Amino acid sequence: MLKCLTMMLLAVFLPTANLAAAEQVALQLKWKHQFQFAGFYMALEKGIYKDAGFDVAIRELPLGKSAVQLLVDGQTDYAVVDTGALLSYAEGVPIMVLAAIYQHSPLALMVINPDIRTINDLHGKRIMMAPGLNADIIAALGKAGIGSGDFIRQDISFDVRDLIDGKTDAFTVYVTDQTRQLETLGVPYRLFRPKKQGIDFYGDILVTTDTILKEKPEQAMAFTRASMRGWNYALAHIDETLDVIEKKFNPQHLSRSQLRFEALKTKEEMILGDVVDLGYMSDKRWNHIAGVYQSLGLLPAGFDVSGFVYHDEPGFMDMLSKYRWELGMMVLLLSSLFLAFYNIRLRHVVSARTRVLNELNRELEKLTLLDGLTCVGNRRMFEQAFSSEWHRALRNEYSLSLLLIDIDYFKLYNDLYGHQQGDVSLRQVASTLVGVCKRAEDTVVRYGGEEFVALLPGTDMEQASILAEKCRQAVLDLQLPHERSAVSEVVSVSIGVSSVLPVTDIEAMSLLESADMALYRAKAKGRNRVEQAT
Repeated sequence: MLKCLTMMLLAVFLPTANLAAAEQVALQLKWKHQFQFAGFYMALEKGIYKDAGFDVAIRELPLGKSAVQLLVDGQTDYAVVDTGALLSYAEGVPIMVLAAIYQHSPLALMVINPDIRTINDLHGKRIMMAPGLNADIIAALGKAGIGSGDFIRQDISFDVRDLIDGKTDAFTVYVTDQTRQLETLGVPYRLFRPKKQGIDFYGDILVTTDTILKEKPEQAMAFTRASMRGWNYALAHIDETLDVIEKKFNPQHLSRSQLRFEALKTKEEMILGDVVDLGYMSDKRWNHIAGVYQSLGLLPAGFDVSGFVYHDEPGFMDMLSKYRWELGMMVLLLSSLFLAFYNIRLRHVVSARTRVLNELNRELEKLTLLDGLTCVGNRRMFEQAFSSEWHRALRNEYSLSLLLIDIDYFKLYNDLYGHQQGDVSLRQVASTLVGVCKRAEDTVVRYGGEEFVALLPGTDMEQASILAEKCRQAVLDLQLPHERSAVSEVVSVSIGVSSVLPVTDIEAMSLLESADMALYRAKAKGRNRVEQAT
């Protein structure tokens, strides 16, 4: 019996292989070559496409062209596009989506004009966009009451310097890429992300035509699986991937540090490969996206997305491969039950192990709320704490304050001293902030990159500003050398302070947005300072 169980386990856990006939295919990208498409490059470079039987040509997007149109015109077999492809499908374009590579969209609108403070200020302004690649931007503008006729649309130049030179008022950017360019130039900017308008769409998605799926469904699935394996490799071997991009896919001549910045942002914030499988799509999420479009009048009411989302119908070996861990656990459970007939004491062992497992699960839940580098709370902890403290302050009628803290010129610090020393500095700054905001009810989290947030319940603007100044001085007192800082010889921080007495007609996110605007002013006024929200 045990021998049979062992053979079952081996059958479950052994990887399966898919063979495909050799075939030339073309993949059309939605942008210029950069880390954004690293998984496809590595599938080509490491022979993953070749092993799957494909000779793949990867093409960057020509200026003024639409990847969806190139696909429909038969100039490519597969294309990387955004969720705007759903609108094309609704207009009768015969395409289907195979996989979602980015679980969140990195698209945002960037402005540098200090008079443009909210997305509503873009009414009547010039906005640079790429043809057919702005679905969530258009949705966010629509939700802010800005329709297609309420702004001046310009074809994107792919050169963010046009924003600096005043050739446009807002520039469509990827937060994984162009934000770094302006930070390197020392140009203050503001981002309008669709997520703040309640628009959380998929980012890059892989699509093909109905014809290919009808005539060559095996090819489509084999190409998709090979592409996802390429992405898994790229994310697990970032340095090697950057080497390949620098040598073969870098017509923009992006620096190594710029490519690494994009790689880490992509891995940690957009793809979420440690949370869901690469390529994962949810019908519920697509229905939500369609619902947003319907609310903006871009899709008819009751629109059905089922014909747009392709679901592979896997064979037995595919199912075995996909669910091998679940099946393995089932086999192990059956083994345990079999042995239980011969040893009644196993029930006590299982009970003890269950108690340990529950304890481990509780500890794991705590770890999911901590930033792995600095050991302070992470963004998920902030979102939970913010929601809880906002409602508590609303209920008990006391003030709630927030400090938005950003380390000055931290990208330049990393460039000079290296990322390892940068990590050490982040840990020291985090520990210092916790030491200042030390009440049991205070929450200090790493909000992202070099940005921290301190949530201060029961604290008004005056008290919060005093704490902010203490935080700023405490970081200076660390005496961490920073030769490339333009404001101090040591590491310093800029802090935006906001405070509010919550009432039912105030949006909770206004507290964070006010702190963000105050931080923006602190940077614009020279950094290493505290600014209050007005």
